[in-house]
Amino acid sequence: MQQGLVACTFISILLAPLAFADTVTGSISFLKRPPLAGLLYVKGGAEVMTHDQLDQKDKKFTKDILVRSTKGEIVFNNSDAVDHNIFANDTKTNSKFDVGLMPTGNQIKKTFDWPADSLIRIGCKIHPKMKSYIVTTDSSRYESFQFKRSAGPYSFSLSDIPSDQHDLTLIIPKYDPVNISLSAGQTKTLSIIKKGKEKGSITLKRD
Repeated sequence: MQQGLVACTFISILLAPLAFADTVTGSISFLKRPPLAGLLYVKGGAEVMTHDQLDQKDKKFTKDILVRSTKGEIVFNNSDAVDHNIFANDTKTNSKFDVGLMPTGNQIKKTFDWPADSLIRIGCKIHPKMKSYIVTTDSSRYESFQFKRSAGPYSFSLSDIPSDQHDLTLIIPKYDPVNISLSAGQTKTLSIIKKGKEKGSITLKRD
């Protein structure tokens, strides 16, 4: 009897449906000069703790975009030969902070109570031309883009996406978010819009 129960259990495991994972590939292109940065991510699923780091060199931030989970930490470094400051003041989401004077060689760790899917601009009060962006997301499957002067195309690939997660979002500073629902076997091309005008497109394919 016990051997029969074990055999039935083994057969049930073999016949159980597998949780297949998909891959989304594609490209982003712009009609003219591209924006600074962007992030493409899969919405849904269990949140994974995500941290990131940002340094400062030659009076510039070393990254145009950072990614963190809602409870994730950001580590700020100053490897420059001059003092800096890092701050944010986003009135839409009430996301604010200011590290004060950050001497050369200093490091500061920060966590923020910012909402998921928010994109916050950060800057330096000492050097106003410096800027970068922090995206808060509950997704563990994403790709960040630091767009250069070329209009593209910029290729991407997101793997191991659970088959029951269909929604993706492309978020770019000062642009309308691009929300995409994509099932296995589908290919879609959507416009990238800024202030009511088409500025580019994103093409995605799911296998």
